[in-house]
Amino acid sequence: MLKKLSILVIVVLCSFSAAYPRDYVKLQVKETKHAQKYDTAKRYFENINKTIEPVKIDKNITDPKILRITNFEKVDDSAYKEKLTADEKQYQKFSKDVFNRYAGEDYYKLYRVAERLIRANRLDYLNWRITIYRASVDPNAYNAVTNYIAISSALFDTYKNDEDALAYILGHEMGHAVLGHNQRLAELREHLSNLKYHSADPIIGIAYKVQRRRFLIESKNMEYAADVEGAKMALKAGYNINNASKVLSYFDTLGETGDYQLDHPISKNRLKNVKENRKYFLDDEWTEYGKYNIFNSKVLKVTRSTDYRSVVLESNSKDSDPKNHYAPESMDELLLRLAYKSYTLGELKKSVAYFNKYLDHNCKNAIAYLYASYANYEYFKETEADKYKTTAIEFIKKAQSLDNNNKYIKEQAKTLNVSDSL
Repeated sequence: MLKKLSILVIVVLCSFSAAYPRDYVKLQVKETKHAQKYDTAKRYFENINKTIEPVKIDKNITDPKILRITNFEKVDDSAYKEKLTADEKQYQKFSKDVFNRYAGEDYYKLYRVAERLIRANRLDYLNWRITIYRASVDPNAYNAVTNYIAISSALFDTYKNDEDALAYILGHEMGHAVLGHNQRLAELREHLSNLKYHSADPIIGIAYKVQRRRFLIESKNMEYAADVEGAKMALKAGYNINNASKVLSYFDTLGETGDYQLDHPISKNRLKNVKENRKYFLDDEWTEYGKYNIFNSKVLKVTRSTDYRSVVLESNSKDSDPKNHYAPESMDELLLRLAYKSYTLGELKKSVAYFNKYLDHNCKNAIAYLYASYANYEYFKETEADKYKTTAIEFIKKAQSLDNNNKYIKEQAKTLNVSDSL
């Protein structure tokens, strides 16, 4: 049997290599079918056209726009422009003293984007290092330790004239860094390594397979999280995050198979992830917050690194209070944001659920109770289920008890026929 199988394999292999007459026109017909499937330009533009612009609806809802999630003072536009003009002089000085002499134009472009991301997101609590490493056919970027970002020449050259795309790439890697993904992955790898060392034991071998699956799932989840965090950072820095689709569409044309798919999601899914989360971004609030941070910070000094292969963006902050620097979104902030944005998008069932979860955590926010009352009352009108009107009344009473002088709370109480006397 084995001999027959060997002969069959030899015959099959020889059939592929033997010379035989070909109809080259028919060959083009066959290859055209493959071309339709693997058409990189078509795939690129199909994904780019799946925009991640902010979603707008025409649903008539009550929104006095007084719910604030981020705490900051809005910057005067004229004062902000003056600040940017003054900053530009400093940038030009660095361009002459550092980049023209040592690093070059490409590093200057990367510095300007990274510097803006760092200041807009209050990431200037330590020095950051950025580099472009030589890799002609490997469009990639990575972060090592907490403050080192590397982008390959292949990826940089593709987007060197697109600051929005560069901001998304750098923001993604900064997202990995500030979300603690390096430490999280290191712990997962260590546990996996320990199990693999003893995997000859059948029970431990099963545990190893389970842990390996967990590691791969967690790795992909971290990529999804970094994509969203990077988009948030870019938005706060004033970049057009819809251009993130350019980067993810480009990756989709590269053939994401093998090792890449083990610990990275495919780009189509990453694009869906960013697009779905994009709906719930606080565009106006976050953009103003980024302007506030830039206005209240100095241009980051840049120097050549001691490794002579990167540049250092030096921290100019002497503030050691962590509350005044970047922090991942808290659970309360996330729940309130999702509740509010779901409400403004007309996703009332989802909004009601998120407001309930938020108010279980925080029962001292009068404006949150007001908006929760709005959401429940709108959902009552949509479903005609009395329990939502009852909840709307309960929430506006709670809002009254916390702030009975707010005119919007008074108006909602009047709408629901609730007395304002407590």
